[in-house]
Amino acid sequence: MKTANRVRPEKRPALSPSRCRPATSRVSNRGLSSSTANVSPSFPSGNSGRKNLTRGGAARCSSGYTPTRVAATTSPGTRTPASGPWSLSPAAVAEQGPQPELRRNPITGEWVIIAAGRGRRPHAPDRMPQKDQPDHECPFCPGREDQTPPEVCAFRDSDESDCPGWSARTIPNRFPILVSDAPGAGAGAAYSPDRQPALGASEVIIDTPVHDKPPWEVGLDQTVEMLKMYQERIVALREEKRTTYVHIIRNHLAGAASSLEHPHSQLFGLPFIPPTVDAELDGFARASLGLPGCVMCDMVEREEEATERVVAANDGFIAFCPFASRLPYETWIVPRRHQVRFEDCAELESFAGIIIQVMRGLKDGLDNPPFNYWIHTYPLRGETRPYHWHLEILPRLTVPGGLELGADVWVNIVAPEEAAARLGA
Repeated sequence: MKTANRVRPEKRPALSPSRCRPATSRVSNRGLSSSTANVSPSFPSGNSGRKNLTRGGAARCSSGYTPTRVAATTSPGTRTPASGPWSLSPAAVAEQGPQPELRRNPITGEWVIIAAGRGRRPHAPDRMPQKDQPDHECPFCPGREDQTPPEVCAFRDSDESDCPGWSARTIPNRFPILVSDAPGAGAGAAYSPDRQPALGASEVIIDTPVHDKPPWEVGLDQTVEMLKMYQERIVALREEKRTTYVHIIRNHLAGAASSLEHPHSQLFGLPFIPPTVDAELDGFARASLGLPGCVMCDMVEREEEATERVVAANDGFIAFCPFASRLPYETWIVPRRHQVRFEDCAELESFAGIIIQVMRGLKDGLDNPPFNYWIHTYPLRGETRPYHWHLEILPRLTVPGGLELGADVWVNIVAPEEAAARLGA
């Protein structure tokens, strides 16, 4: 158990240089079908999905962040309804909205379909059902510390532990996905290179002592405390040699898989680099070739110039709906200054301020939808490769179907330009 005082240490030095170095490898591209006129972008190989599309035939952004637009075309069937919501009459087609587009993520090479018209289809759900109920026996509230596992870390004025007076508190997850040890390992367990005990860290970070305040009402100081706790735990887990990557998430409301109403985040100390982050690492190396900085720095500059996808901005950070957003209202918060690791960030007030602003935009623009957010940062160890940490927010307004889940091809029914206008209004 570790108890951290409210007085914080001086900023820790970066583990390694944060400046991106140019990559030395290139990958081949595959051209898109000529069925689209006047456009011939590079295109990932057909068998490359989000998890491994950066290997083999992944597309490369040779000149940095260059938005690629391609009309999404398909061959119509021989029989189509003459009227009704499935009609292909000129009037019905006009009502379906803009023509769908394929858009490529400049970091991973991933292609998504922007199909804003699909939002008008019959019976499309506006939001997922929620069943959140107030919990007056909440184990996360102050005074109930004995109802949780012994705390791992807490910010409080005293040196006591497992007692009230804390501003942020971390405890082991009562229902862990990874465990710190594996009792009985070797006692008949059939472990192999393809089967290992799930060793790592599963922690719950209680973001605030206040039970019923949503994230946009918690306040700047408390949000900073939460972010400091995130950093504290990442740095502590760096000492665990079996932990390779720390993934921090927050689930808001039952529709985003939150199990308790009290505001809390979750931390996973993984013994491997998640495939999505691994793909990003490869994508950063590929897409940053020839750039003075990294591809994310280039994205930030171009999004600021375009403005149409920007949700919020301050001196230290910018929030925008990515050009190739996978799902409606997906939003990224990115530091303006190039930085590889989140735990090295010293501009926490600026970061907290834009988080609150984006959360308020979700509440006002979408009537407090369920959402998930996570921080993508650099792995704990290893030679520093091009990377730029960021936070991703994904409102849960639609249910992924077979195309998304089976082929890892994402269909977005709200164009990011429209999403940004609504969230930033």
